[in-house]
Amino acid sequence: MSFTLFAFFIGYILIVLVFKKEYYVGDEPRYLMFANNILHGYYSPPPPEINLWNGPGYPLLIALTKVLHLPELSVRLLNAVWLYLTLILTYKTFTLLQIKKKLPAVIFLGFYLPVYVMLPKILTESFAWFLIGLLTYLMVKYLSKNIQKKQLFLIALVLLVLMLTKVVFAYAVLSLALITAIWFLFSRNPKVKAVFQVFVLALFMSTPYMIYTYRLTGKVFYWSNAASLSLYTMSTPYADENGSFMTPRYLATNPKHRQEVDSIMVRLPALQMDEALQKAAIRNIKNHPFKYFKNWLSNLGRLFIGYPFLTGAISFKFKLFSWVNLIWLFILLIALLRWFLLKISLPFSITILLLFFAIYLSGSSLVSAFPRMFYITLPFWTVWAFYILARTPIIFGLYKK
Repeated sequence: MSFTLFAFFIGYILIVLVFKKEYYVGDEPRYLMFANNILHGYYSPPPPEINLWNGPGYPLLIALTKVLHLPELSVRLLNAVWLYLTLILTYKTFTLLQIKKKLPAVIFLGFYLPVYVMLPKILTESFAWFLIGLLTYLMVKYLSKNIQKKQLFLIALVLLVLMLTKVVFAYAVLSLALITAIWFLFSRNPKVKAVFQVFVLALFMSTPYMIYTYRLTGKVFYWSNAASLSLYTMSTPYADENGSFMTPRYLATNPKHRQEVDSIMVRLPALQMDEALQKAAIRNIKNHPFKYFKNWLSNLGRLFIGYPFLTGAISFKFKLFSWVNLIWLFILLIALLRWFLLKISLPFSITILLLFFAIYLSGSSLVSAFPRMFYITLPFWTVWAFYILARTPIIFGLYKK
């Protein structure tokens, strides 16, 4: 096992060194900008032109490397570390679940091609992949017995970092806190109580950031001002648009959106623009609910297989990644069917994580989605699917326990 997984680590490092760019791509400048802001004692500019496009989790990590005077390459190389550690954690999670033939599933996860694209980049996906693998491991390890306070704190800390890295998870944490509170009232199950405490503690630990955003915006539980634009593009009522994300630059060149661009995106400061875009999106949804449903169906395709997007030709790379995801979806579907048909009992920890990631994906499907929103959760889905398949003699008994 050690040699096989370490071979992945060497491969990941080589991908970073060979494919790293000498220039910034995509969202890299934004994360570096936020890291620089942190080093200068603030995160967002003051009102009215606030910038809370993403949470401070990943910029804090970048800032730490700068404080330690590490070269920028170290941030990229850390992606190889995150993916390697995720494979180890997934293997250890299978061990806790007493799955004997676990290495094939871990290798299958290690060869997931779409995440390789993120390896050389200063982006959050590799770090989020690790955090989800770590969360899965800790939940499986500690929820199988009487959980201690320090273990509660550790899981809550991982959830906090995940929320600060991918802010949409904050709403999943809040939802699970409410669900487990009601669940405990009816069941009085001590494990449910422990999970409730974990999610509440994670929310409590996010209080400093919530206070900071409240001072900037005057709004409670305000995590980001990015979702309104994504919701607006998702709500588009026009027949030739399918809810795919449209950048402000694209919207500005599209006559259909001229009114919103001129009256909202050009004239209003960031916070007021966020509110106005939300209102415009809700108006579109109310006036054209069936069109929003059609956009949502297209959004499921974007979320799980990266198709259909509105702009740009489909390259061979994206076609390949779509086929990779289709293979994964086929495996997940087989696991889902066997779970229902054979009534396979899941460990309590897996049940909680299943609820958590189902809520996350459901929420993500309501705004303009990208495949990375789904595939960062694959460390968990690998554990869930192959735990079920290990209890069913398929593929010549490969995953028979």
